[in-house]
Order: sequence, then C-alpha cells, then structure tokens
Amino acid sequence: MERRTRRARRRADVVVHTVQSSGAAIFTALLIAGSEDLSQTMIVAAMLLATLIASHRLVPRWWSLRQLSPAVPTPPTNTVCADVEQLVDTLPTLTKNTFDPPLFTDDLDATPLGGLGMPHLGGQLDELERVATGNGAASTKQDTTPDWKILLSPPEVGECERELLMAAFDSNWIAPAGPDLDAFEAELAELTGATAVAALSSGTAALHLALLAVGVKPGDDVLVSTLTFAASAFAVTYVGARPCFVDCDAATWHLDPDLLETELARRQRTGRRAAAVVAVDLYGSVSDGARIAAICAAYGVPFIQDAAQAVGAFRDGVHAGRHGDVGILSFNGNKMVTAGGGGALISDDKAIVTHARHLSTQARQPVPWYDHHDIGFNYRMGNLNAAVGRGQLRTLPTRIEGRRRVRAAYEEHLGWLPGDGFHYIPDACSPNYWLTTVTIDAAVFGATTKSVLAALRNAGIEGRNVFKPMHLQPVFADNPSVGGDVATSVFESGLSLPSGSRMTDDEVRWICDVFASTGR
Repeated sequence: MERRTRRARRRADVVVHTVQSSGAAIFTALLIAGSEDLSQTMIVAAMLLATLIASHRLVPRWWSLRQLSPAVPTPPTNTVCADVEQLVDTLPTLTKNTFDPPLFTDDLDATPLGGLGMPHLGGQLDELERVATGNGAASTKQDTTPDWKILLSPPEVGECERELLMAAFDSNWIAPAGPDLDAFEAELAELTGATAVAALSSGTAALHLALLAVGVKPGDDVLVSTLTFAASAFAVTYVGARPCFVDCDAATWHLDPDLLETELARRQRTGRRAAAVVAVDLYGSVSDGARIAAICAAYGVPFIQDAAQAVGAFRDGVHAGRHGDVGILSFNGNKMVTAGGGGALISDDKAIVTHARHLSTQARQPVPWYDHHDIGFNYRMGNLNAAVGRGQLRTLPTRIEGRRRVRAAYEEHLGWLPGDGFHYIPDACSPNYWLTTVTIDAAVFGATTKSVLAALRNAGIEGRNVFKPMHLQPVFADNPSVGGDVATSVFESGLSLPSGSRMTDDEVRWICDVFASTGR
C-alpha cells in the first residue's frame, strides 16, 4: 500500500501543476490544445475544460514536460481538442462531483479521465511518469539534489517582517488591495525617488506591463541585453514582439552602449526601428543608465531598465530603474527585498503607472458592475506580500552591508589566486552586492568553472553558473543577435558564490578553501 501511495504521489507530481490563478489555468489549457487555428467553438470548449480543472487549480503538465525532454511522447495532433469536443457533449451531465474522489487515488487506473471522454490520456500519463521519474529506457536521470549546507541567496526575514505580516493578517486585508499595499508603494517611491510605483505579482509581470506601457506591439523588435535571466526576453514575446539580443560590455557585463548605438543607427538606416530597449542591471550592480537613456532618446526609442536584481542599488546617485522611461523591480524569494514573490513597475510618468495598475487588476472600470474597455491581467500584488516587503525595506541597509562584507571576505581569501577575477563595480555605482560573482581563467587557475561548481556541490555549497546568454538559448535560436562573444565568454568562465548577509567569516573561508582546492 505504501509503495502504491508513493507511486500515486509521483504521478500526481508529473501530471499536475499548481497555478497562480484560474486565468493561468485557462491560458495553459489553450497552450495544451496545441492548434494554431483553433475555432471559436474550440476556444470556448478549452476554456470550459480549464474552468473545471481550475476549480482545483490544477492543469495537466505534459505540455511543459515536452519542453524539458524530447523523450516525452507527443500526443497525436489535436487529440486534446478532440477530447474537449467530447467533453462539450457531456457538459450538461457534469457536476463538481465529477472530480470526487480526487484525481489520484490508490487505484491508479480508476481516474475520471475515461469518464470525461479522454481514455487515451491514461497511457500518456503512464509514459510521462516513466520518463519524468527515470523508470525506463527513455530516461535514467535521477534526482541528485544535494542537502545544501549553504545556499546561494536565501531569504533573510525576521521579527520585523513577522510583525507586519501578522498585523496585516489580523486586519483581514488578504486580497490584492489594502493599506500595506498602498504603504509599500509609497515606501518604494521614497527609496527609489520615483514619482509613481505599482506593486505587482512578479518582476516578469512588471516587464510585461512596461512593454505595453511604452507601446510595443505584435511584430515589433525589442533590443534586449543578451546576458540576463530569461524573463527579460520572455516578456517581449508576451506582447507578440521579437527579442533581438545585444552583447555586453566586457568589464561590467551590462548592455554595451557602443554596440547599442551602432545597432540603433543601423536600424534607422534600414527602416527597421526598434520599438524599445531593455537593459538589465546584473548581480546587484547598475548599468550605465544615463548613457543608455541618452542614446535611446537620440533615436526616439523607449528605454526600459530591468532592475530586478538591483533594489537598493544606485548609479550616479540615481536608484536602479530610474534612468529608464520605465523601470522594474523584483521581490522574488532570493532577491535583496523579498515579499514571498512580487515585483514593481516604477516611473516618473504617473500616467504610465496608473495605466499599468489599471491593467494589473483585470482592467476593470470604476463602476458598480464589471466593465472592461481593455484586456487586463491578474498581476496585482497581495496585501500580505506587501506587508512582508515593507519589513524587508526597513532592514535592507543591514542586508546590503552584510553582503558587502561577504564580498570583501571573498576578495581577501580568493583575490590572490591566479586566474580569478571579480565582477567589476564601476566607481559611480553603489551596488547592493546581491551575488558575489567571479570568473575563472581555467588555463591559469588549473580548473574549470564546471569543476569548481562540482566541488562546491559535493561539499553542500550552492554555487551557480553566470546566466546563459539569450542568444545561446535554444528557444531563441532564430532570433537576431548583435555580437555575443563577450557574453559567451562570461557564461563559460563565470560563477556566483553564496552571498547571504548572515554568512559567517568561517563559512566564507570554508567556501574559499573548497574553491582553491580545485586549482593547481
């Protein structure tokens, strides 16, 4: 019985994925449908199916698994669409009890899928379980996640956050509205100096709304730093535009202003004007926003500054994100300020932020009934998240100082090693020291980045490669790129070390000893 229960849990993990909202479930169901020319009837049917599933906030996961492993079988064309057609015929007889008992019981073959007219999915689920768990020839990969002793960038919360969170909880302001949300926006405005702030559900949501705010449309080209986390480019695709990548500066790893200017001039000559530029502030440092802004202004191109990693960092006395027409911040779990998830859009153009806030609440008009003139999104931050974020802002200076101390200790203990270098911080920049990141010249040091990371991992120390450039990502294999050699070199030679502000000097020395032991 215990073995069967474990297997049931594995299957549940393979087949379903908890989503943020019923809207996300509907969107995923449409993706699963897999047809480029779904008729209106099929879209409605897919939404009905998604609504049933979303009542449990679950969606099938085989679509996302196929992106991860080509070994996952491809269902026959439009099989899910055919299932939806059969489902529509049975809708009058379906009730909430259709899903009772739960989808996954001790009897793994007794699922309601057959009753919903989808018997063939049962075999696919068996195959997905086999592939995802490594039980079969299709895949032999096993979960080898170590028991981390030191994490890369753990959340650092305390009594201040707890008090504000519990006060918000006791107030019963649980929804994406409330006094803590308003206060968080005001406190972010004070920190950044921005005229207006909209607190949102994620930094990616902020990027999406920022692109809409500056007028990016389907078919447009957007120039994006190639050395970045994928969300910077993914958001461009959400509006139907095409991300086009620009290499980074060899010293700072930020978007190369010279290459950007050359590319904007070329596009002006050829008539293929960029709709926007997205420059990313990396690892707690800040890009040369003033120069990038001037270049963009000269060519009439909006500038979005992705400061997801740079809350609390400044350049030339200006907070990260403020150089752009629009800036975005992130409060993900591993960031300098975490709200348990979340982000923000900032701008000195109050109208941009007001419209973004409107879109983030499903674009509902201020009338007693549900009235919508625009397509909206469920992107607003929750009041409880905002309460945690407020506590994090109060303790931010302490965390920045703690991470500065950790980087200084790394420089002391690793700086003497031949072939090692630290991410350069420009004189005009006051970073937040989010992640201490180094490069390794393998020929000089005597070990590769891969071998250093493996040694750290074996010791229970979480290190991480520098971001893989977007122009090297398979999903963007056909997208244009300007340069790329610098970012490729940084990716191949760079890694981030544990940087939590609560790390002790003994922990830093231990990490450095493991690091140094891999060299000559």
